[in-house]
Amino acid sequence: MRRAAAAAALAVATALVVAAGGASAAGGGRGADKTLTPDAALASRVDELAGLAGPLSLAAGPAPRFVFAGDSVANTLAPALSAEARARGAAASQSTQPGCGLLPGLPTTLDGYIPPWTRACERQVPGWRRQIAAMPADVVVVLSTWDGSPRTLDGAFIDPGTVGGRRTAVDLFRQLVDALAPAGSGRAVVFLAEAIPAPGSLTGDASTMRINEARQHRTTLREVARAMPDRVRVIDLGQWLCPLGPQCPTSFDGVVTRKDDGGHFTPEGAAWIAPRVLDALGVPAP
Repeated sequence: MRRAAAAAALAVATALVVAAGGASAAGGGRGADKTLTPDAALASRVDELAGLAGPLSLAAGPAPRFVFAGDSVANTLAPALSAEARARGAAASQSTQPGCGLLPGLPTTLDGYIPPWTRACERQVPGWRRQIAAMPADVVVVLSTWDGSPRTLDGAFIDPGTVGGRRTAVDLFRQLVDALAPAGSGRAVVFLAEAIPAPGSLTGDASTMRINEARQHRTTLREVARAMPDRVRVIDLGQWLCPLGPQCPTSFDGVVTRKDDGGHFTPEGAAWIAPRVLDALGVPAP
């Protein structure tokens, strides 16, 4: 019953995504209308991105069940998301592993540095995925900044900043979706695209490399949503945390949103952004 309700609730948002994706394909293929004006092209792009982030409309039917999963950044946000979800009548649970991502392989930098703890993370990926898949949920919300990094996998270097690397990254994320929300399960995955880091007293301004990684990660996740519109949405945290691009503000409405490293959330910052994320998830406020 709950899965049927969740699947029905997804139908409207899915139709929006399919329509937006179809319009984009029609406008970008070999048969594209070359008379499309810049304003019309911009409007089409805005509509497409809105579809990829379209609300799940989960208010109808049984109260939705969420699992909030991811790395240490998710770990600083998930308690506030869970509290906000419960305040709105939804069920919420958490599965986070600081320092670890949900993709296979070893996260690395472009110059080849591999953090020493990532080998232990890689070994636990299969079990962690199974754990999340077994948790009762209609929607799995994933925030994993490590999964936006270049990585080595089976001896190959994967750079999402290249065409081939992004194609491989998209495939890896599609496999992740299949593991957490198999086709026909009635589950969906919502990826929270990380915001560009804010300036931090410990880290200084965000480096060009980190800025590019955050942007590339968002692009990769949107491609996954285009490929799997029935099960995937993307919510861009940057729309609230860095709306005008770098340098990102360190506070909003008098609230310091992120810690001294510029990435992890302060408790106050998590409480500030949680209602916005739940709104984007389509869970109405009480």
